[in-house]
Amino acid sequence: IASMAALMQGPAMSNYNVAKAGVVALSESLLIELAHQEVGVHVVCPSFFQTNLLDSFRGPTPAMKAQVGKLLESSPISAADIADYIYRQVAAGEFMILPHEQGRMAWAIKQKNPQLLYNEMTAMADKMRAKARQSAS
Repeated sequence: IASMAALMQGPAMSNYNVAKAGVVALSESLLIELAHQEVGVHVVCPSFFQTNLLDSFRGPTPAMKAQVGKLLESSPISAADIADYIYRQVAAGEFMILPHEQGRMAWAIKQKNPQLLYNEMTAMADKMRAKARQSAS
């Protein structure tokens, strides 16, 4: 299980982003290496959904932890929905499994126009920096 962070690289999550990108790269390598051995390989990249992630969360600031908590709580789909989606996509033979509709849309946008997404992420990082400066004042 990877994460949409492997594909979208949100700001202030560099360590997490690169770890999850490694899961995608490993999965792609295994897909190729095991192609003739009848071994199914799939990689799942969910967005935020309600889990116990906050119990072990080690973000840079308490504000980041609060923001992640809001994202977890606002997920339109549950862990059960994600499990069902994964089951159906594995049965259909899909390699890259993106359970969240918004994640699928964002990934499609990034593939067609990556600069658009980079600009959006830069704007998000700018807002985060401005908020941090305001809090420090």
